[in-house]
Formats: sequence, C-alpha cells, structure tokens
Amino acid sequence: MIIRNVYELPLDIDVETHPHLRYVSKIYDINGEYIVMEDEPPEYQGVQWRHLRIRRVDRQPIHDYGVLELIKNYMWAANTVAIEVYPRKDDEVDNTNTYHLWNAKNMKVPNLKEMYEYQD
Repeated sequence: MIIRNVYELPLDIDVETHPHLRYVSKIYDINGEYIVMEDEPPEYQGVQWRHLRIRRVDRQPIHDYGVLELIKNYMWAANTVAIEVYPRKDDEVDNTNTYHLWNAKNMKVPNLKEMYEYQD
C-alpha cells in the first residue's frame, strides 16, 4: 500500500456546510485509488473515538473486507479492533459510498473466536 499524498488540514473545506468534516486532521491518497480521512471527534457519551472515512476516488462501492481491513491495519495497526457503522436511516448524512471505521480506547466488541470456541 502506497500513500501518494497526505494533506494536512485545514484545506479549503466549508465546515458550515460540511460539519462532519470539522474534525478531520489528515486526508490520505492511497495508491491513487482510495481517499482516507482521519479524525478524532470530541468525546461522545464519555468515549473518545477515532474515525476513518474511506472511499474510492471514483466513488464506486468498495465493500471488500480485505481492502477495508488492509487500510485499517495500515492506518491504525493490525491488532486494533475497529467497527463499521451503519446508521439508522434518520441519521444518514448522504449516500456517497463512504465507509466508516471506528475505534475507541478499551473498546469491547464480541470476539467471535472466543465466543464460538474456535480451535486453532
């Protein structure tokens, strides 16, 4: 995976019309194929979250687990647990084929390997 460019913010982004971009700290161009925005919004309900917004440059759907996992591992680390969020219909902002990965310190999510007692 090659990061072609890293853009430090602020760029010329109107956060009044795009408030969801207010806390973006960096924008990465990965392989000329993906745009990844990284942000740490303010604490929400007592939890400090980290957030990756991932989309293809051509705005086509990604949904390839391997691609999203590779980007997550590259940006945060292979041992980082992340969740992908599908908001309630009433909470959707747009439908731009942007995928959202979230991580919080000490986040507890089901460990399927343990839950279903997988044997190595």
